[in-house]
Amino acid sequence: MTIETHSFTFSMRFKAVMTIQSTLKTAVYRVRTIWGLGIWLFLLGTFGIGTLGGARIANAQEQAESLVKAAPPANGEAKKIRYWTSQWNFDEIDVKKLNHRLDRIGLGVPIDLNGNVTVRFEVSVPLNALTDAKKYRIDGLVSANRLRFEKLLLSDFQATVELDEGVMRIDRFSGNLIDASVPSQSSGGASGSSRPGSVVGDAAIELSPLKDLQINLDVESIPVQPLYDLLIVFSQDKKSEPLSGIASGKIQFAGPVENVGEIASWNATANLQVNRLSRAGSLPLNIRTGVVSISGGVLAAERLEVESPQAAGLSAVASARVEMVGDQAFRIAARSNDLPLGVVADLVGFSANSTIEGELDLDLRADGKLARSQWASSGRLASPNLRIAGVDLGLIEHAFTLDETHIEIHPISQGEAGLPMDAPENGVILKRVLAEYNVANDRFELSNLVADLFQGQVTGSATILKGAVVDDPAETNQINLAWKDVSPIFHSDALFPFDVLLSLRTSGQVDWKVPAGQWRFPAKQIGEATIEIDSIKLGEESIGNLTALVSSDGSSMELGGQGMLFGGKVSVRTVAPADTKMSWQDLFGKPTAIDFSAASIELNRLVTFVPDRYLPSLRYRELRGRLSLDGTVETPSEVSAKLRLDRLGLGPVVLSRQIDAVVRLSDRVMRIDRLTGNFADGRIDVVGRWDLQAGAGPLGEGNLDVRFEAVDASQSMLWVSETIASYVEGTMSGNLSVSGGEPLRVRGSVQASDTMVTNIAVRDVHSGILAAYSVQSGRWDFELPSLVGATAGGRLKGAARFHSTSRASGFDLQSQWSFDRVDFGQLIAQASGSRSSTNHGQIRGSLVLAGEGIKGLNDLKGSFETELDGSQASAIPGLSEAQRFLGVVPLAGIRIDDGRMNGTIAGGRASIQELVLSSSPLKVIADGSVQLANQRMEIAAVISTGNFESNQLADAYLQAIALDYVSPISLLIRINQLLSNRTIYVDVVGTLSDPSLRLKPLSTLRDEAVRYLLGEVFGLNCSGILFSDSDDMPSVKP
Repeated sequence: MTIETHSFTFSMRFKAVMTIQSTLKTAVYRVRTIWGLGIWLFLLGTFGIGTLGGARIANAQEQAESLVKAAPPANGEAKKIRYWTSQWNFDEIDVKKLNHRLDRIGLGVPIDLNGNVTVRFEVSVPLNALTDAKKYRIDGLVSANRLRFEKLLLSDFQATVELDEGVMRIDRFSGNLIDASVPSQSSGGASGSSRPGSVVGDAAIELSPLKDLQINLDVESIPVQPLYDLLIVFSQDKKSEPLSGIASGKIQFAGPVENVGEIASWNATANLQVNRLSRAGSLPLNIRTGVVSISGGVLAAERLEVESPQAAGLSAVASARVEMVGDQAFRIAARSNDLPLGVVADLVGFSANSTIEGELDLDLRADGKLARSQWASSGRLASPNLRIAGVDLGLIEHAFTLDETHIEIHPISQGEAGLPMDAPENGVILKRVLAEYNVANDRFELSNLVADLFQGQVTGSATILKGAVVDDPAETNQINLAWKDVSPIFHSDALFPFDVLLSLRTSGQVDWKVPAGQWRFPAKQIGEATIEIDSIKLGEESIGNLTALVSSDGSSMELGGQGMLFGGKVSVRTVAPADTKMSWQDLFGKPTAIDFSAASIELNRLVTFVPDRYLPSLRYRELRGRLSLDGTVETPSEVSAKLRLDRLGLGPVVLSRQIDAVVRLSDRVMRIDRLTGNFADGRIDVVGRWDLQAGAGPLGEGNLDVRFEAVDASQSMLWVSETIASYVEGTMSGNLSVSGGEPLRVRGSVQASDTMVTNIAVRDVHSGILAAYSVQSGRWDFELPSLVGATAGGRLKGAARFHSTSRASGFDLQSQWSFDRVDFGQLIAQASGSRSSTNHGQIRGSLVLAGEGIKGLNDLKGSFETELDGSQASAIPGLSEAQRFLGVVPLAGIRIDDGRMNGTIAGGRASIQELVLSSSPLKVIADGSVQLANQRMEIAAVISTGNFESNQLADAYLQAIALDYVSPISLLIRINQLLSNRTIYVDVVGTLSDPSLRLKPLSTLRDEAVRYLLGEVFGLNCSGILFSDSDDMPSVKP
């Protein structure tokens, strides 16, 4: 009895498990195309197998034994189902292990699963109807805190499950979906980047018998990326790029389980809002699907709207009706205004960069039968500024038709556009495109191509093999293309860092044959291509013409070309032998000499097209000379060349008769092995290395060592500033180190033995040099941080810094100078244009000189302080002329014991605020100004001679103060009368080298000057004198 009972129990359990497994396995196989529901069914339907890990809490065997002992029903009674009910509880089931075991019986899913699931089921097994799957009952709850499917994280998931009368219902399932690849806020991620989305819904599936499946979902802020990645895993598409976005909306699905793989049986609707949908980082899109339905095998989308949160002008509206079965008839309509084509290129995976520019209006209609490869489309295109690869396509107002064998594009006629029939078609470049083509399983054939565009015509045909014959040696790919007088206009910024219109007229022909499967091997290809380019223009300037020939005879490739560019001859030629196993990559990488040459390229024509921002000054527009070169391309990355530059000049000045250079280019690193020649009547030598791809600046980066000897200082400074060049003369030598990128920097030293600065001789000069130049902004900076030299018999030290200015011309300056024992007689003579002087005197002092936008002496500002010592009185400009007003006192023999002068510089004048000269027989005070440009003076001076320490001066002073009242000027005049009129007041005019004096009455002196004269010159203490406001001399007391 025990053996029978146990045998019966085992048999019953085995049949129950196998019945449930068989039923669910059949159902799962039919709904596997709906992968999301399938995962849940796998989890829910297989928990009853009882072979998995977890805690099973029930003693079903004892209940079964007690139920088996019950007596069977009497004959004729309705069969009453007796159930064996047990609690199937599973805690923290490892879904990864579950999926692995399900995979062994064909029920696994090919994705990475992680997490634990808890199940609370009440399972009722029909003891007297074990083979009737419809009688099995399940009621319970499935929950999970965290489940991960690839990068999709499902949290806080729960669902109630009920199986009754063969229908499994999943009610009130809900959960949060998170992109597991995005860091959470707690782990330092961006705020809101891992905010969970939610999904709620219900589902029902009729399992016994297999009938219908129904699903209702509400999703809110669901991340698209992990869902898309999950689909990629199922589709095993290794090349797909990331797709990101956030989706919200409703999805409803209904269909028979038996035919769930047949779209014709589906009845589904969806209404979704997908925000910031982006493919591989492209422009994000917001998409509103509207109501999309599938019914009776027909997919219908009444209004699908597309816009972008980052491109206000991007919007499109589309509708579609597609029969998913039978002939697959379809009808599609789309309309877009101001559609950015660069955005479209990015969305379809084409990296447009700046090769596709412009906006397009599109109105499209298409219909056909896909199953029969029958389709046709038509519509209109409009764009005022479409540009592809730098080529303007002109005004686009075109109609097009396209079907499975034919394409036609033509301008909308005046009548179609609502314009008068005689209205001009200004700006239309694309006149007409006609072609026939055939897309077969084994080839693509293009024939009868006629394109009237860019004032010329293109014709041709082509056969491109594919499919089964792609490697058939009996088949041949063939391209035949010809064009005549095609005249496109390019924007050169597609090739260069500046935008100049490049126009040309070209004709040519290509005839090329490639055996099937031999595209990679040039030796197996036979053909010839000729290209003629004439009327090449940059802007409005004609720059030349070119002719090129490329041919292959099966054993070698030949390239030849010649023409005229920028006034010089250019040519290129190479013959590259190729064997049958050599690929194009091998051919280009093989050391094959490509000889090229250019003769007498005119620099003035080249510099015309360089934007102002890349020139240090607009004077560089006057750059001239002729460049010639001969070189060899060893490989695409190895080039060597010899260059010669003849009669290099800037404006009317020829800076070099000839410069020769030997350069090598290897992997975009240029090495200057030798650059030598005459420059600015001296010699220059340069060696160095320059990396053209470093990316540190517009010109790359590197180091150059420059040595120059006996170069003309004025001509050399023309490269820096024309204004500076006008102030310097002489020769100089030095060494410089030039380094880049951005900005370019110069460091070095310079020496000059005999130079002139503003006509003043400066000898034995040496200084360090620091300079910088920004290629992007055109700004420069030039510094002499430690200049030492000799001038006018004395020593000169200083530092100066010159800057480019934001104004059209000129420069900015900051400088400080000191000088010692300088012979100002020589200095005045040199400034006046004379090389010698008979008068001598020494000064020492300091000078601060600065200015902004300096174009001449009027723009200088500064200050000066000097001391005069050991000088002859006759060396002072104007003192010799004063002799005739001072009587018998000889000035020629007087030596100045002490003197000082200070003042400011501004407006082209040196303003003397204080000039005091002092010796025992001579006193001078003065103020005024000197014009810097012509040394003309306007100075007022008081000159006194005599013995200022004698008793006679004291007697005169006592007699003067004996008056009742006295004014300052009256006191001075009285003293001067008592001293025999040896104090004079004069205006010094004329030039420094040729001064003249005009005598003025002392009575015109200002009180402040008189007080200063009495105190500082005569040394009289006037503090006790009561001065009157009147200049009249009062009577003397008795």
